[in-house]
Amino acid sequence: MTKITEISFNNTDTDSKIEYLKTFSKRMLKTQLFIGSYEEKRYVEAVDSYRDVVRIDSDETQFIGNLEVVTRKLKQEFYNETAWIGITDPNTIGAPAGYSLWTVLPIGVFGKYWFKVKSVAFTEQEVRLKLDVVRPLRSEQSTADSSGISASQDFDLKTSLLDASSSVHSSFTSWIKTNLTLTNIRSTVIFLSLLLTTIIAGAINLVKYLMEYSLKVMNQTSKIIEVCTPILITCIELVRSILFGILSMIVTLLRGKQLSQQVIYVPSPNPPRQYMLQYPTKRSARQRGSSVTIQPIDD
Repeated sequence: MTKITEISFNNTDTDSKIEYLKTFSKRMLKTQLFIGSYEEKRYVEAVDSYRDVVRIDSDETQFIGNLEVVTRKLKQEFYNETAWIGITDPNTIGAPAGYSLWTVLPIGVFGKYWFKVKSVAFTEQEVRLKLDVVRPLRSEQSTADSSGISASQDFDLKTSLLDASSSVHSSFTSWIKTNLTLTNIRSTVIFLSLLLTTIIAGAINLVKYLMEYSLKVMNQTSKIIEVCTPILITCIELVRSILFGILSMIVTLLRGKQLSQQVIYVPSPNPPRQYMLQYPTKRSARQRGSSVTIQPIDD
């Protein structure tokens, strides 16, 4: 690791102050390895973005000493006094306890890791250390016994869960503080009012349209029924007449067949009487005469 005493401060004659600060910071911190643990994700108002907070292990005294030198140098000579320096010490108000780096990490980094300083990024808004994740710290305990490995893994799991919950809580709190403002609340209320008014107006127009459509359907239906009623009645009468005629023919045929089957000739045991037809004969003159006798009247 780079020693503080090995840095020469007399080679800045040909460089500007900004270039000198960049070179000085990179020479002090670049490629250094240290042990750190991911704490949480916080919103940084100066850069209007979120940064991952990595707390440096307290045993990394040499790296912490280099950070103190770089931080002091940047605060004394940095050209932009409003820029955010992504290095905080235990005395920083609102920052986690201990020395911490505010940077950007890949997704899924929880617990303790070996980190390597990749570079030092300078922008108009901040100074940020770019870190590479080397390996998890628990991978070094592979030579321990099985019980020790299980205990360390359980501990790491609990730590990871606590870190994740703390990160989610801090992110949610930062989001609430950032977005729950008077302007946003007023805009939300106006939007919801307009949305509710639009829904009510749309519902009223929909009901009105449905009522008008229902009335039109009922009117057209009544006209169709009025026109079709005589036709239906005529068709029903025609069908009734046809059915009645067919049924009458069937009944007549069946009745005639039954009568023909009931007429049976039975011979009588007594011979039939013979009646002689007497024709009128010529009566005698006496018989033909009148039965009235005329007697003379005596004077």
